[in-house]
Amino acid sequence: MIELDQGEIATILAGTLVPSGADASGTDARIALGTFCTGGDTVVPGAVYFALPEAADAAAEAREAAAAGAALVVTGRDLGLPVPQVIV
Repeated sequence: MIELDQGEIATILAGTLVPSGADASGTDARIALGTFCTGGDTVVPGAVYFALPEAADAAAEAREAAAAGAALVVTGRDLGLPVPQVIV
């Protein structure tokens, strides 16, 4: 597994990091990259979730992914999630 911090992931994806309320202090947690998912039913704790814009309700699926333990959500807009997001 590769470990990257949230800012490094945002840079790789050419996106902008939006920290969660808990991370607003500027703490940039490291994430062990190994599990990526695009469906809410496939999320495991620590996964990076990609909210696909073509999903019928991408925002609801992203909220479900956050509740299931996703460490980071990659999305097209700020969804106000309780986990960090990378906006691409």
